[in-house]
Amino acid sequence: MENLGAITFRQNRLLVNEQEATHKELEDVADTVTHENAHMWFGDLVTMAWWDGLWLNEAFATFMEIIAVDHWKPEWHRWTTYSLNEQEEALEVDGLHSTRPIEFGMVDNPNDIQAMFDAITYRKGASVLRMLEQYLGPDVFRAGVRQYLGKHAYAKTKDLWDALERQAAGQDVSRIMDDWVSQPGFPLLSIRHDKANRQLMLTQRRFPYLKESSPALGDETGAAGEQNQSWQVPVQISITAGGDTTSRQLLLKGAEERLDVPENFDSIRVNESSHGFYRIYYDGELRERALRQLQDLSPIERLNLVKDMWAATLSENDAWQVPLAEYLDLATRFAKISPQEADKNVWVWAILIRSFDMLNLIIAPNGRSNLEKFVRHLVEPVFNKLGWEPQPGEGELIPQLRADLLRTLGTLGNHRDVQERAARVYDSYNNQAAVDGNMLAAVIRILAHAARNGRYDEFYNKYELATTPQDKQRYLLALASFQQPEILKETLDKTIKPQLIRPQDAPFVVQFLLTSVYGRELAWNFVKCHWEKMSKLYGQKGLSRVCAGVIGLTTPALSQNVNEEVGRVRIEGQPLQQYLGGKTLEQHLERLRIFVKLREREEEALQDYLTQVAPYPGKQYPPDPKAAQNLL
Repeated sequence: MENLGAITFRQNRLLVNEQEATHKELEDVADTVTHENAHMWFGDLVTMAWWDGLWLNEAFATFMEIIAVDHWKPEWHRWTTYSLNEQEEALEVDGLHSTRPIEFGMVDNPNDIQAMFDAITYRKGASVLRMLEQYLGPDVFRAGVRQYLGKHAYAKTKDLWDALERQAAGQDVSRIMDDWVSQPGFPLLSIRHDKANRQLMLTQRRFPYLKESSPALGDETGAAGEQNQSWQVPVQISITAGGDTTSRQLLLKGAEERLDVPENFDSIRVNESSHGFYRIYYDGELRERALRQLQDLSPIERLNLVKDMWAATLSENDAWQVPLAEYLDLATRFAKISPQEADKNVWVWAILIRSFDMLNLIIAPNGRSNLEKFVRHLVEPVFNKLGWEPQPGEGELIPQLRADLLRTLGTLGNHRDVQERAARVYDSYNNQAAVDGNMLAAVIRILAHAARNGRYDEFYNKYELATTPQDKQRYLLALASFQQPEILKETLDKTIKPQLIRPQDAPFVVQFLLTSVYGRELAWNFVKCHWEKMSKLYGQKGLSRVCAGVIGLTTPALSQNVNEEVGRVRIEGQPLQQYLGGKTLEQHLERLRIFVKLREREEEALQDYLTQVAPYPGKQYPPDPKAAQNLL
């Protein structure tokens, strides 16, 4: 945290061995150091007037951390990774009925304040600042921020807009930004081609995943009024016709805007460069045109196309829903892109893998082997193009992609050959051979997933004796990656024994196990028995992290039991929702409902799709496991 001139850090957000760390671990340290230094200006030099302006601290520090790291390490493409991780987290939360505005005045107790340190404050706040910066222009934005910092000791949001307006002649910044800060949610921009009038129609409406909000936990607002919401939306558009491409910027103020297009119109890219905090839905043949342009899209545009299609797949709204089979067809396109394009698809594969992980949570156990085959079918050819060893001249992000694909093959794909070789790589590391940190983190997870013998005791000893924070974290999560119930029970027991697993680390383990198909039922029963003990050991923030794991409880029995249980629990005499503060628990439960609805809607179609593609040519899995027994 940011005391003026005296910043405090968790060890794994400051100390790092650059030669042995993964790219993600290096990125986390760089982000945290720059974020906390940014607070010397946004938070200490200029302090918000009241808690409703908390975002002026945290959103600005998040925004500045990305600017600083991107300037320091442009080869990391930090804004693209931001779109994959931080911005997508904000979009996921803000697509809930139970979201909240960035700025709101309902701060009644310390629990409510704690709950405001969330994705809306940090991630959405930073995202709308980035959108505004790109709309006004970086130079104008920077001049306005300098004026704001120089003038205000105790700041309100309007002070910032006024400073920016003085620099951006003719722009009503307050009018543009008020809706983004004071309203919950964000718009979906639907794009339709009106061929008869040679026009493109852009329409906006709020994007929710679910048609209706939940009556659970006292949420009686429903979806009333959401359909009438609108924003002033900065939009960057690129239109290609007859081989020529033109770009233009517009401010979508109403529900609809029409753009004339030439008769030889080829394609359109809305949210060009992907700075906007909204989702895009291309209607009908426009979507297929966009998909045919994959090779021409920048990495961040490819990423956002896939992100928006996955969000439309999760949504139950018929107006913009994309069938799961269509999304999986999109995934197969990236398996066929040439290895020369690997640098552009690091982030796309990350979002694809996340979606496969979610499908693993909703698929029936008897269909999991077909999902494993599908994952191998898609991922193995791409991984083989990259190979196990670094190649001369490969980009700085390729080791991360290699490790992500490897981990996916060895765990979600249950690829026996990969598991065997991972064991040999790990043993060579123990013999002091050099191993890339990205690769090491992946093989540790693979070995835990596939373990048959004494790896558990070995990994727990590694956790206890780790000499770097990063090693400690790797082996900690490995303890939750085993499949055997007796081993997972031993891990859960350790999470409430501070002498075995530190209370600051234990919530991560419980959350991880709640989202594991091998441990979720065991973990949920454990949580139900230890609410009070966990709240005392972990505190409010740690227990909130545990509760985030309920999104993995997607089976019919578990999802029903969750809603019954959380309504019963009292912590320190308070209902669980009140103890966690704000809408924290409500949001976790709504996200669970999204995945349950996806299971109910698409499980049969998923099984049919996987049955068609699973019997692909090649090795049969799993082979005779005896040869791998000793290694694993």
